[in-house]
Amino acid sequence: MSRGKFLTKELLELQGPIEKEDFSQWLVHFCRPTYWGKKLLTPFEALINILQTRRIIASQEHIHDSKGVTCFYEVPPHNWPELIKNDPNGRRGYGLIVSKSAFWYKGGRPCIYTDNLSEDYWPKEERYLLVYTNLTKDPNPIDWTHEREWRIKGDFTLEPIRDVTETWWYPCVEKLTDAQFIFREFYNIHYSYVIELDRIISKKQLLI
Repeated sequence: MSRGKFLTKELLELQGPIEKEDFSQWLVHFCRPTYWGKKLLTPFEALINILQTRRIIASQEHIHDSKGVTCFYEVPPHNWPELIKNDPNGRRGYGLIVSKSAFWYKGGRPCIYTDNLSEDYWPKEERYLLVYTNLTKDPNPIDWTHEREWRIKGDFTLEPIRDVTETWWYPCVEKLTDAQFIFREFYNIHYSYVIELDRIISKKQLLI
């Protein structure tokens, strides 16, 4: 696969996610309460587990591929609190922010919102992207389009990308104290997006 115009320095400058009012060059994955073995992890504990294992385990729910999928959202940061508030699965503001270019390069694609889930209609290689949507269902329309979901087949790993030395992902946390904890626990993580500050902060900015 040709790298082409992949991650540019301008895209990855540490000024917070590059965005327009309703558009972001970054995707976000928010954690929900998750079982790790027999232990139920809180969303923050789930994020710590991701940073330790360098991987998000694929979900097997509501998908059409045996590998499962890992889901991200293309939603600008100023809309994250509303996205979290309206999530029915207990997701919180803990997760990963990933460059959209990196996600695409690794095989991720935007979801397809449709009321036709027929396997005869969709090619096998596209079925993992289907999200059932029915805006005319009466009396309760089914609409997930606000999530602007992107998916990738299987687990999402944080292994280095060849020829890319710039940061292409960041942890996302709700509070400054969460970022301080991550900086203490992970020597190789130097930046984190903090929702309460609405920006990326660096380890050097904090006295820990």
